[in-house]
Amino acid sequence: MILTDFVDGMIVDLPLPVENKVYFGLPQVSQLLSQLHRYGKYLVVLFSEKEHRVISVNLNTNGSEQIVDSGSVNGVFLRPGGKKSRTQASERRDLDTEKRIYNSAAEEINAFFMDDTDFDRIILGGNLKIAKQVANELHHSVAERLVSIEPIPFKVAENDLKRMVRVIADEYEEVQDASLVQELLIRQNTCDRSAFGLDAVMTALENGQVRRIYLPHPVNAQKFNMVLVEAMANNVDVEILHGDAAERLNALGGVAATLYYTF
Repeated sequence: MILTDFVDGMIVDLPLPVENKVYFGLPQVSQLLSQLHRYGKYLVVLFSEKEHRVISVNLNTNGSEQIVDSGSVNGVFLRPGGKKSRTQASERRDLDTEKRIYNSAAEEINAFFMDDTDFDRIILGGNLKIAKQVANELHHSVAERLVSIEPIPFKVAENDLKRMVRVIADEYEEVQDASLVQELLIRQNTCDRSAFGLDAVMTALENGQVRRIYLPHPVNAQKFNMVLVEAMANNVDVEILHGDAAERLNALGGVAATLYYTF
């Protein structure tokens, strides 16, 4: 996206392709955000006892999904226990082998996040025993992005997987959005480091105090376009809230911000 007054300009990279349009006058940032805002790119890894399946699902708030299935590859393999007599030493060796296998699978997932920084969230499924063990071995920065471990069938069809991921993402975002509104209220009541309402947020933006802006979806273009323009000009993060959290934010003034400390 290019914003220009034919003297100076600003270029903003977009995460998804959109239809080319030209606007004159006030930048139509709110309309653009409504089109581009997405739940994120989900990495879904399904485990069986002999292989695992890696799928990328990109969710948008307009209800469309993009899915890339990397197929089944050899990976985690749990040997079924035999009926022969076993010693403590052999059982310990098997446990050590399983732990190395889980660790190897976790390292592969970690690598996906390092190779593709666009991934926002992760879901593990298939064999729940394996999924839980692999989750325990994930790097902490990747484990923080783990949304859920679910009993998703290993051979699930793509259309069914899209629906499942959408349901999981909807629930996750609803909880996250609700917690963000609650955090804003706590900050205001305890340390006065949040602002609600158009006037308070615009004043904070002009004073360079704003860390992040919060707006309800869909964004009211006529009312909040200048807030978004100021936020972009000052490299301020923008968070779009949905559902009950959006309704609650509307009741609190329609826009909010978290603030930096002032000294």
